[in-house]
Amino acid sequence: MKNINVKKLIINPITLFLVIIFRFCFVNDIAKGENIIQQTNTSVKNLYELKVDKKLQCYFEKNYAYIKLPQDFSKKSIDINLRIYRKNKTTEDYYLTLYQINNQIFRYKIDGDNISRVEAYILKDAIGASIKDVANAPEVVFVNVYSEPKSKVNPTFLVVRGYTQDNEPCYVSSMNIRALSKGENNLYIRTDTPSNLAYIEAYLEYATIKSTRVVDWAYDKIERRVYVTATYYEPYFEHISQKKGIIDRNQMFDRYLYLKLNGYDLNGKVVALSSRNMVFDIRKLISTEGYVIDTCIAQLNLPETVVPEKWEVECFTRERIKILENKTDSSYVVDWCLDKTGNLYIVAMNNTKKDMQFLVIRGYDDKNNKIFLSSRNVRLKPQTIDTSVISGVPTYLKNVQVEIVQNKSMPSFIVDWCLDKQGNLYIVGINNSERDDNLWVKIEGYDQKGQKIWLGSRNFRVRKGTIDTCVVNNIPAYVKKVNVSILPEQYGVKIQEKLFDRERKKLYIIITNFENNKNIQIQMNGFDANGKLVYKTVYNAIAKGNIVGAHTINISNGKVERVEINVLK
Repeated sequence: MKNINVKKLIINPITLFLVIIFRFCFVNDIAKGENIIQQTNTSVKNLYELKVDKKLQCYFEKNYAYIKLPQDFSKKSIDINLRIYRKNKTTEDYYLTLYQINNQIFRYKIDGDNISRVEAYILKDAIGASIKDVANAPEVVFVNVYSEPKSKVNPTFLVVRGYTQDNEPCYVSSMNIRALSKGENNLYIRTDTPSNLAYIEAYLEYATIKSTRVVDWAYDKIERRVYVTATYYEPYFEHISQKKGIIDRNQMFDRYLYLKLNGYDLNGKVVALSSRNMVFDIRKLISTEGYVIDTCIAQLNLPETVVPEKWEVECFTRERIKILENKTDSSYVVDWCLDKTGNLYIVAMNNTKKDMQFLVIRGYDDKNNKIFLSSRNVRLKPQTIDTSVISGVPTYLKNVQVEIVQNKSMPSFIVDWCLDKQGNLYIVGINNSERDDNLWVKIEGYDQKGQKIWLGSRNFRVRKGTIDTCVVNNIPAYVKKVNVSILPEQYGVKIQEKLFDRERKKLYIIITNFENNKNIQIQMNGFDANGKLVYKTVYNAIAKGNIVGAHTINISNGKVERVEINVLK
């Protein structure tokens, strides 16, 4: 018994040591396996037949899924499955073939704000198309794609992304893939490339989820331009090759995707805006059966002093405008921003059949008092988006609002007005007549109690079919509120209105003259509080032709409480 116990004491440590060595090697091998890529080639007819292998680290932030690839990712073709979980309990599976060089983290843009979580897996079986090499030269990118002879699944499109030496995105482009030949395929993407482009990465996507969206963008800081890659999905043309019927003529038109570009400074504040009309050719939509990818280059026409640190891009279609405005034919101000130097960027969409749109700009102080007005005539082609830059907008404004003015079926009208604390009256008007015209503007001034105490006028010259702004200076400080209206054009000389300010003993008379210059005599009779005539004089007024004039007459008699006037023949 004692001998047996001794043997056990001798054997057990040896056995334990061997077990530890075995387990260490086995576990270490598993650990290595998690960081290497091992995929077998298996032909499948459907992507959903593919089985997943290793789960990858993945997270979602600001509309991007970020996926950490295995350690030996560089210059290897990797097939992955990206699964999106939405808050409405639906899931979406994306299948991608990646080719990364320097970036172990792969990013993929996802639309929607209802993402609950994302997951990513390396596929156990390769899809069948692999990226072997990527290279670039001025104005062209080369991508070598190998298609397995037994592969039955074809990628839908190719996306290439370029980076600077500092690993900053500076380029993106794309290609539709209709079919790959078995074996090697040399694909060429011809677009102008940035001068500081250092290297290219690429990925293939398989159309399991189809949508109209921005795929990615990149900012070329040297040339001041933004590359934007986007897809357009038109369900009508899906499986069009299998349909025997004739295509509806009403569907034979190019599709537009409207892009809005937001420029940010280092603090994340929007400092510039731009826009782009991205056209998807009807022939491409038909040839790709309703799902097409394309890339446009938005050249940024900004003031030289405005240099955003980064750009972000969002898109919308004409249908979205209808939903936002709840109208079939309407125009829409998409966005605006005012920079520190007084440049106001306005992005507007024209959803009407007319090319001229009227913009009104309202500025407010820190107490939300309207203190500034301006306007702009924007010529926008129907069904397009565009950006206008208005310089010289006061930088002291705390808030700015921009609106498209809906025109009225009247010859002319006042859109809006406001009076600032310095006595400047801003007036915005529209001339709908067939000729350039002077709008006869009457200005009524009120005191703090709402009593009318002042009258003024302005000949507001506005070109036909346009909107414009005028500024009337030196409105008296005791005028706290104004009302502005347009007087009708009446033949001859007309006294439109008179007003006597009893406190300041001033008589205001508004005269219009739709004839040649005339001198008129006005008899003025002043009465005291008891109705007794205490003041009488004749005023000689020069009524200039085709204008409105405001005449201010000082009454010298302090007893006058009421004034009556009469034009002498």
